[in-house]
Amino acid sequence: MEALELGGEILIRPYEPEDQALIFSSWLQSYWDGLVRYLLPVAKTTYYGEQHRLIDRAFHRPGTVTVIAASSAEPHVIIGWLMAERTPKAEILHYVYVKEPFRRLGIARTMLSAVGKGLATLQYTHTTKRWQQIMQRYPDAVFNPWLLGK
Repeated sequence: MEALELGGEILIRPYEPEDQALIFSSWLQSYWDGLVRYLLPVAKTTYYGEQHRLIDRAFHRPGTVTVIAASSAEPHVIIGWLMAERTPKAEILHYVYVKEPFRRLGIARTMLSAVGKGLATLQYTHTTKRWQQIMQRYPDAVFNPWLLGK
């Protein structure tokens, strides 16, 4: 995937291995804060260990595509990221994260378009209260949390 300029200030670029630490930490913390701690009776240490294994598994699945939204002036300054998986039957969105000051600017939607072949077959494996609002734009998308475990 080639880098894509968004509005002259934001660059959508391919994932690089040095991005992995931020992806793990932001996914673990935002998913805990956005849903898990309110709804699931699980210890934080158990959550972090098990979710870390799922994220690691997602990185190594065939068809996984991860893109980064970064500053075009400083491509190592990450604004957000998205991890998806391409399968013959569907696009699977595992997680998307955008830093708070950059939300509601279309960055998540742009990253989704950058990796997606067709949103008509979109499935997603993780959700939060905020993400449920965003997914209202994609009424045919299907939530299936077990796809990552397969």
